[in-house]
Amino acid sequence: MNFQEIKALDEGYVLQTYGRNQAAIDHGKGASLWDTEGKHYIDFTSGIGVCSLGYANETWAKAIYDQAMKVGHISNLFYTEPYAKLASKLVPASGMAAAFFGNSGAEANEGMIKLARKYSFEKYGKGRATIITLKNSFHGRTITTLKATGQDHFHEFFFPFTEGFRYAEANDMDSLMAQAGDDVCGVMMELIQGEGGVNPLQKDYVQAVAKLCAQRDWLLLVDEVQTGVGRTGTMFAYQQFDIQPDVLTFAKGIAGGLPFGGFMTNEKCREVLRAGDHGSTFGGNPVSAAAANVVVEDSFYTQRQPHLPIEPDVGYGYMNEEGKLVIHSKSIGLHLHGLMIAPGLGLDFGKDMIMVQCNAGGTFGYKFSPTMEALIGVAVLATGRPCHLHYNYEQQQQYTGKRSPFFTTVRYAADKATGKIKAMEADWIVDHGPYSEFGDLLTLRGAQYIGAGYGIENIRGIGRTVCTNHAWGAAFRGSGAPESEFPSEVLMDELAEKLGMDPLELRAINCYRPGDTNPSGQTPEVFSLPEMIDILRPKYQAAKEKAAAVLWRVCLCGFAADTIAGLALMFAPRLFSDSDWFYHNIEKHAFYGNLFESVWAVLYVSAGILIAAVAIYCFNRFYCLKRANLTLRQTRLTALALSVLTAPWLFLLPTSLL
Repeated sequence: MNFQEIKALDEGYVLQTYGRNQAAIDHGKGASLWDTEGKHYIDFTSGIGVCSLGYANETWAKAIYDQAMKVGHISNLFYTEPYAKLASKLVPASGMAAAFFGNSGAEANEGMIKLARKYSFEKYGKGRATIITLKNSFHGRTITTLKATGQDHFHEFFFPFTEGFRYAEANDMDSLMAQAGDDVCGVMMELIQGEGGVNPLQKDYVQAVAKLCAQRDWLLLVDEVQTGVGRTGTMFAYQQFDIQPDVLTFAKGIAGGLPFGGFMTNEKCREVLRAGDHGSTFGGNPVSAAAANVVVEDSFYTQRQPHLPIEPDVGYGYMNEEGKLVIHSKSIGLHLHGLMIAPGLGLDFGKDMIMVQCNAGGTFGYKFSPTMEALIGVAVLATGRPCHLHYNYEQQQQYTGKRSPFFTTVRYAADKATGKIKAMEADWIVDHGPYSEFGDLLTLRGAQYIGAGYGIENIRGIGRTVCTNHAWGAAFRGSGAPESEFPSEVLMDELAEKLGMDPLELRAINCYRPGDTNPSGQTPEVFSLPEMIDILRPKYQAAKEKAAAVLWRVCLCGFAADTIAGLALMFAPRLFSDSDWFYHNIEKHAFYGNLFESVWAVLYVSAGILIAAVAIYCFNRFYCLKRANLTLRQTRLTALALSVLTAPWLFLLPTSLL
């Protein structure tokens, strides 16, 4: 159908409650939309904050299809897996205690209002049901949430409205206090007002309101229908205000385009609504709940890593004939480091002090930060003589820059059918040592390199730098490989295992190709990875075949080694009991000798079983891990199985031999 045909049907059969744009949308992809006439649009509204994964997201669509083919709807008189799994992810991510699922933002806010009034009624009785909301707010289009909305033009035509709301100016504590009274049970607010004009609340104001609510036992009710589910950079906007709501609502983007909403409570309020107090026929619909449940996630720590140059750090200094301090350094930033240390020496760099490049030995990056230069300068100034300083390797590790530790959490969302990664979320913290030099650049490297190499359509991340007191500092150059790419690549292996795919083929599917951009949004200059993987593939397949062929030999060797170790240990007590020393000391005491020999044999049998089993477990585990194409879990299970299978040998053979 063309636009005019669709418009005619709409005007003929649909209530005209919307001021529509003059276009009929036909389909979309990512942030793009196309109308029935083929015109292309970039959608900056995302369905009014709903399409959190963009349009036609394959992973989202497949999750919906898979669940719809199982059960599309079931009443809330039964348990369902998507409902429970979504709650188990959403509640910890929000810092709340329990969730209720409904269909929309207005319904969620109605439920929050009901909970607040019931909490107050059960604790204080009647007469304490008023909720203070803010002017220019918007909380929904039901008869109650319209009245909760702090805009007069919404309070027309639909009389009588639900009573029990008063309105205060945003960011004005005096205005809020003017509405306070003994009849108040809560304060309801959007942290960023949307319908009212995109008005962020001030952090100190929000914290003051939260403190007042705690003092008076009012419930702090936060409406995150618009701002929740990652719309402001954190899972919920309140997490940027250093507060903890009593109840918060969510909807819109939670299911990526399907009707879904709800509210969450803290521990204090989780028992307020009980069976029969509240409900929703379509609340927590399994198809909608399934739309938010396709991820793989892990956390990583890359420790502080020292550089290992061929020659440890070395430098020397002297006063030249002009009376200037001269420092010879292996620094790779002479001017920068001169400016950094000169004030501490009480000198004017360039006028009183000179630095000279000393290229002896590779620096391997640690000299991006000054190391011994200031010490040499102090020594020359104190003694008036040329001074030389040479670190040994212990000092090199203690006093020079390290690669900074990263604490990283990465999540991939992938299409189960194709293996294509559709989204990535990263959160990383850089421990940059006792000073902040280059801390911004180092943190930026996380944004540039986490997920690098793969064409991922949707990426979101946040990085932080902290400056702790570990020895001396951290080298700038180490941020690219171990700290950033290590988490990405380990998670790719975990994703391959979860999808049941070969890890190399998963990388081949996702690596950069024309049309892809890197995590910084730039187009790569070359696309070499597909060709490199094609070159590697035959060697990789040959290695896999070799590993499979050697696995049975690994198992046989393990079985034989276990048996030999067991036999050797079991023969030991017999040989020991035949020795002259044993009979010389024991034969005069037959009773004690027999008892001792029996106990000794039992101990040796037990020790043999234990030692041989541990030995074969370790042998198989580490041999398999190096020689066979097994995961760590598979290797452990294989080694354990071999130990268990050979245990009868350790029990039966000694019985006949001793």
